[in-house]
Parts: sequence; structure tokens; C-alpha cells
Amino acid sequence: MAAYLSIHGVQRIQVRADGQTENGKDVRWWQTLSLFDSKGDLLGEVTLHFADAAAALPLGEQPPYFGFDPRRMSALEVGEIAPF
Repeated sequence: MAAYLSIHGVQRIQVRADGQTENGKDVRWWQTLSLFDSKGDLLGEVTLHFADAAAALPLGEQPPYFGFDPRRMSALEVGEIAPF
């Protein structure tokens, strides 16, 4: 699926990423792009939802745990996996 976004008049794009578990078994990941004009006024936002955090755009602010599966905390504690 392709999408086209005209960014005429956009001075700055702020990118945020996060995720959460649902029902203790499914993990949802998303990334929000906020578009600002030259005065710093918000023009709009685009939110992208991912089945896998690896599909996220490598831009903007991503917490160090982004992409880490919170259902596997014990693996992180023993050094089996790293979130970044």
C-alpha cells in the first residue's frame, strides 16, 4: 500500500514512537508524525501502526525500549536480548 503526503508549508516534523501490550499477549507498536509550520503551529498528525516494531521509521524520538517485547522481561534481565 502506498500513500502520498504533500508537505508543502511544513517546516518541521516531530516523530514519536511507543508501544503497549493488550490482554497480556498482543503487542501494539505505533509512531506519530506531527507536522508543524514555520510559526511552530501544529498542522496535523499522522499515526502509523505496526505489527512489528522493526517496520518503524528510524527517525525521531524512540524510547530505548521501543521494539522490545515487554512479555519477555525475564530474557532482558538475564542478558538474553537487548532492547537497543
